[in-house]
Amino acid sequence: MKVNASRTKKQLLDELATLRARVKDLEKVGGRTGPRARGRRKPRSQFRKILDAQDELISRFLPDGTLTFVNRAYREYSDPRGEGLISRNFMELLPSRTRAAIRKQISMLSPEVPVTTYDQRNVGRDGTITWQEWSNRGIFNEAGELIEIQSVGRDITQRKQAELALRRSEKQYRAVVETQNELICRHLPDCTFTFVNDAHCRYYGLKREELIGRNFLSFTVKEDHKNVLKHIARLCTEHPVNT
Repeated sequence: MKVNASRTKKQLLDELATLRARVKDLEKVGGRTGPRARGRRKPRSQFRKILDAQDELISRFLPDGTLTFVNRAYREYSDPRGEGLISRNFMELLPSRTRAAIRKQISMLSPEVPVTTYDQRNVGRDGTITWQEWSNRGIFNEAGELIEIQSVGRDITQRKQAELALRRSEKQYRAVVETQNELICRHLPDCTFTFVNDAHCRYYGLKREELIGRNFLSFTVKEDHKNVLKHIARLCTEHPVNT
């Protein structure tokens, strides 16, 4: 009986250990599928919906370029056929001529400089030129090692087109102004030159860089300074021109 009792006790202890192990397993399963876990998943799901609602191209990737996350806009832009992007290297999606510049941008990330921003010019198959502004934020571990990059791209084509149109307009304006024989200049209210045309330079016998930043009163007789300043002071929205 003693042996049997001892054996029975051992069996009970084994069964108890087995039950405890099963309880732990059930607790783990319950932790993954219970209300608390569902509560944790709900904010993640909502966060994903927020990212998918953005027009910006949002992605995360490893330092070697392997994609770990992309939002809806990024998928639609980079993977219109639905071939899948996660675990692919995003460098494969880029023209070969731009890869070196982007690798350089990524290499610049550090705990001291965690964000870099650059403009990217794209040429479509039909020759259409578009522009994107990309902002990369490095994610670092406690040792300061780069472990992941979050990237956000936005379309800035309209802004670039406006800047180009402005530069063209300024170039045309300058071409017209420079061909005039009249002395044309721009200056601040304190009479400091900000622009002079070629005729102005020829008249004073000075180079443009020698005139810009100088006060044009230094080229007039002192007795006229008061009248010149009074003349400038009369300029206003209602009377923008004085002769």
